[in-house]
Amino acid sequence: MLREHDHLDCGAFAALAREILRQLDVANYPVQVIQRFPVTEIQHFKKLWERKDDSPLWLGQNHAYHELCLVENGVGLPSVLFDPSFGTIVEDITSESFGGIVALRAQLTQPVSWAGYTLQGTDWRFFL
Repeated sequence: MLREHDHLDCGAFAALAREILRQLDVANYPVQVIQRFPVTEIQHFKKLWERKDDSPLWLGQNHAYHELCLVENGVGLPSVLFDPSFGTIVEDITSESFGGIVALRAQLTQPVSWAGYTLQGTDWRFFL
């Protein structure tokens, strides 16, 4: 299936990263976020995706949907939020900043600590 496309979206990067982590016996969970961006950046994203004949339905007026991985860091240690699309660690919410997280949902089987928050279950958590 990957051979049929010349580019991958965040969901594909997240799925690949999660499988690699699973193969390494590293506990991890899928995460969905809504991020805040300036309108000009959203317009830029839309043009990039439309140029590739892909749908920009994951974009709002100043928000974007994105998929990440929550990686357990060991017993008693906070988890790490990993963005496999960019190869970066998301340190905190920073909801007012460029790309700041305004909502997060993780598919958790147990409570997990991240950035001073305890995340649990599968409900959306809003940081407005």
